[in-house]
Amino acid sequence: MTHKERGRLDWSVRYGARSTYTKRVATDTLEGVADLMARHMPGSAGYEVQRVRLSGPLQGASFRIRRGPFSATVSVQTFSSPGRSAREEDGFELRVVASAQSASTTTALATTPERTGLRLTGGAAASLGVGALALAISGNLTAWATAVLLLPALFATRLCMTLWIADTLSRRQGSAPAALPPATLSAAQVRDDRRWASVLAGLQQLHEDAAQRLMLRPFRGMGTAATALGPAPLRTAG
Repeated sequence: MTHKERGRLDWSVRYGARSTYTKRVATDTLEGVADLMARHMPGSAGYEVQRVRLSGPLQGASFRIRRGPFSATVSVQTFSSPGRSAREEDGFELRVVASAQSASTTTALATTPERTGLRLTGGAAASLGVGALALAISGNLTAWATAVLLLPALFATRLCMTLWIADTLSRRQGSAPAALPPATLSAAQVRDDRRWASVLAGLQQLHEDAAQRLMLRPFRGMGTAATALGPAPLRTAG
C-alpha cells in the first residue's frame, strides 16, 4: 500500500510470521534509508541528520533532517499487524513514512489567515451597509451620508462574496494550497526540494524491493536481493 502527495510518502508491506529473513529485509530497508540520507542530505551540504531509535510497539528508527527553513522526517517502522478478517492470520508490517516542510509549502499555507481577515472585514462592512440602509429608510440619514456609507460597504460585500465562492469551489474540488513558483524561492530552497524529491524516489524503489522480497518466500540457496537506493546524488552543494 502506497500513499503519496506533495512532499510526503507513506508505504507499508504486510507479511506473516517474523523470521531471520524478514528481519533482514527490514534491516536492509533501514540501512537503505540511511544511505539515502548520506547521499542526498549530506552534512557537507549543511544538513543536520539525527537518527533516533524507535522502541516499544514500533521498532525501527526515525531520521530527522533540518537545514534552515527546511525540515523533514523519515521513519522506518516494524510492528505487529492484526488480521483484517476472521480468515486472515495476525502478522507484521513494515512501514516507511516520510514528510517534509519547506518554504514552498509553509508560505502558501500562510496565506490562509490573510484571506480569513479579508472575509471578516468584508462581513463587518456588509453589516455597516445594512445598518446605513436601515437608517436611510427611516429618514435619519441624508442622501449624501447614505451614499458615503453604502458605496464602501458595497465593494467590501462584493469582495467577501468573491472570496467565499472561491473557497467553496476549492473545498469541493479538494485542491491543496498551491506551492510557490520556483521564481519566488531562493536557490537553496529549490535545491532542498530537488534533494527531497530524490529521497522520495529512492524510498519508492525501496518499497518495490521490500514488497518483492517479503511477498516471495526465499528458496534454498537464493541470495539476498540487492537493495535499490535511488538516483545518483546531486552534484550541486547546498
